[in-house]
Amino acid sequence: MKNKMCFTMVLAGFIPGLTCMAQPNRPVQTFPASYATNYPEDFILTSNGTSIWNTNIDRYWRYGVLKEMTNGWRALLYVSTNTSYMSVIAAGSLITNSGPGYLTAPYGKFAKFELLDSDGKVMQPKLDAGTNMLKWYDHDLIYDTNQPAWASPTNGSLAVDFPETTTVKVFPHGRGGGVAGVFIFSTKQGPLPISKFVLGDLYSITNEGDYTLTVQPVLYKFGNGTNLTDMFGNKYTDILNRVDLPSVATKVHLVPNKQ
Repeated sequence: MKNKMCFTMVLAGFIPGLTCMAQPNRPVQTFPASYATNYPEDFILTSNGTSIWNTNIDRYWRYGVLKEMTNGWRALLYVSTNTSYMSVIAAGSLITNSGPGYLTAPYGKFAKFELLDSDGKVMQPKLDAGTNMLKWYDHDLIYDTNQPAWASPTNGSLAVDFPETTTVKVFPHGRGGGVAGVFIFSTKQGPLPISKFVLGDLYSITNEGDYTLTVQPVLYKFGNGTNLTDMFGNKYTDILNRVDLPSVATKVHLVPNKQ
């Protein structure tokens, strides 16, 4: 249970990812064997009675529901059974480093976000579900005016028909001008949370039962060009290309919570 709670906190962004991982050309750090008693998955007991950090990244993908595509992209869905608690969608890969230039979809939208009740009927999200998703988005941002309907932050929908290409103008910007939601996915980093939500913010759960949530997240990637330069000196064009992540479905038993 401790490991699951720790994992949930890591995904939710409260604890840095794999900060204890060994660095190249540095001696392997050892820990007292008592460390492994409380967190057995995080440490490996050596023959001399000490423990070393477990660098098996795959263990961070064990909680929640995982779907992997043939190209190595993974999506992980962790849904809280309490509709007042946070759920998390994470992404990454065990075999491919993405490199820089990936952005989450604007304003917390998805290619698919569907909740079925215990009878298999599609539940309608709250009218303010789309804006409620923004509670977990970056704050203090500048929003461009005249957004296309699919990218509008005030759009009540959770799922939209994403275009194959778009521009950085549809993304919110920080006060310093940088685009919000930039990610670099690494095989040594484990799943990175790309979206957070509370089911009670999105749906009115009035009946206890087994529900099914299906989510398909989308990323956008900068194309190669010379219009923009990131902090690493990489050159990009301001045209972004759609990257579809796997569609993930999970069953979850929900009870009515305070609305």
